[in-house]
Amino acid sequence: MAILFSTHVLSEAERLCQRVGVIKRGQLLREFTVDSLKEFATKRVTIVGLRNAAALDRYEIVEEGTDRLTFSVRPSELQKFLKELCEVSFEDIEIKNPSLTEAFIEYYSGSERS
Repeated sequence: MAILFSTHVLSEAERLCQRVGVIKRGQLLREFTVDSLKEFATKRVTIVGLRNAAALDRYEIVEEGTDRLTFSVRPSELQKFLKELCEVSFEDIEIKNPSLTEAFIEYYSGSERS
């Protein structure tokens, strides 16, 4: 059985649905599982007490605090990022997965270019 549920409140879709479709200008762009759509969005990796930030300068810093930096890292680059991170000194790490809303915005924005 399938139920069509249309919403702009993506937190509801994330909670209720297994699959989502992205519609733009009345056309279905693509259908995803909730988890596979999230692969289009970057993860937020927060490093506390990073001693040599220059070692990770090829990654985008999205937030800076007094003793912490938050990087935007694509899922496909995460292993390489972590390997490079292990080469420098740091105190702690937190990896935050994107919400469905963040993933949708990144995918939808990217479809503008195609």
